[in-house]
Amino acid sequence: LSPKAMRDIVNFDVSNSGILECRAGARRLTTKDKCHSLWSPRSKNFGLFVDDLALKKLTPIVGGALSTSTVLADLQTNSLMKYYEYAGDVYFTNGKDLGVVTSSGAHRLGIAPALFPPTLDSVTGGLPPGKYACAFSYITSAGEESALSPAAFWDVADGGVLVNLPWGFPDRASAVRVYATLTNGDLLYMYQEVPIGTQSVRVQQLPDGKLTSTQFLSQMVGGSDVSVYNGRVYVSRGDVLWASDPFNFGLVDMGSGFVSFGAEILFHEPVVDGIYVGTTAGVFFLAGGSPKDFKQSLVTTAPVMNDSISLPGAFMAELNTEGRPDPNVGADVAVWLGAHGFVVGYPSGAVKEVQSQHIALGEQGSGSLAAVAANGIRRVVSLVETATRRAGGSASDSF
Repeated sequence: LSPKAMRDIVNFDVSNSGILECRAGARRLTTKDKCHSLWSPRSKNFGLFVDDLALKKLTPIVGGALSTSTVLADLQTNSLMKYYEYAGDVYFTNGKDLGVVTSSGAHRLGIAPALFPPTLDSVTGGLPPGKYACAFSYITSAGEESALSPAAFWDVADGGVLVNLPWGFPDRASAVRVYATLTNGDLLYMYQEVPIGTQSVRVQQLPDGKLTSTQFLSQMVGGSDVSVYNGRVYVSRGDVLWASDPFNFGLVDMGSGFVSFGAEILFHEPVVDGIYVGTTAGVFFLAGGSPKDFKQSLVTTAPVMNDSISLPGAFMAELNTEGRPDPNVGADVAVWLGAHGFVVGYPSGAVKEVQSQHIALGEQGSGSLAAVAANGIRRVVSLVETATRRAGGSASDSF
């Protein structure tokens, strides 16, 4: 800064031409000890926050006040919550919990699978002699299916197999789907679906249903960040980015549904052509549609904090060749805080450091990003818990 430059400005916005405008005031709504992770969707129609071990919703009411309601009351931890808005729903995770908030409420992703196989006995029936395997899964009223239980095996000399189902069932389960193999087979086909509480199912003829699609899968669990891209939920845990089964957000293939980075993942933010993944070793771009197709490339240095944000391209006010805002910039972009200020990640995997000549930041820390539009100024604001600037403070920029 030049010797005569203003260095300390509180509650004023500064335009590109140097004009100061007073910011709007604020008032305290409430004070609580264990509240954090306040967030709102782009529509600003509601807000979400964590209050101790509950996920709560803020909804505006007449007169400018806010009503509070609990959408999930039994969180496993009071840790920082991350959110991702997709197709009108909001996905969330806090390291342990992983769920979604919909217009009708909130629930965890996936259904807890059975950890043990069913017990089998002989009954009368018309199965050909041979060896059979039986297993089962849980089904919700919406048709979502759990991972398949371990299989149990039974030798049939003449008759059928009695499949004894365990007592108890997981949350949201409304039915049990029983699977069986063909004679001496190793593929499980649907035999019968019965209501929760049914004690046993008689397999007395060869199954003629669909082949199981959830065998060898596991329930998706929470992590440090969550996003949705190309029909899959992505969750980061440590240095691994896990991808759910396609269009089955509650299940994951632990053998192939992941990408490893060898460095702790701080955030992941999808765009049209791939996913930006910020790690302690740098920011990578995964180009492609799924884990088996991804082409991984390092696009810039490590981010300063463990958060990112997705913004409409128009929010960035990109200029056309005539120096005016380009109305054709519509695809979402990813934004994060890097060592030289904010970085924009475009849909193609190209990145741009918009403050590289003005800012130099130090060590990494925890924090959050927010997009704010007021008084004609569009701004991304970062709040960093660890002092990352040479002179301390927070970083912000106007686009």
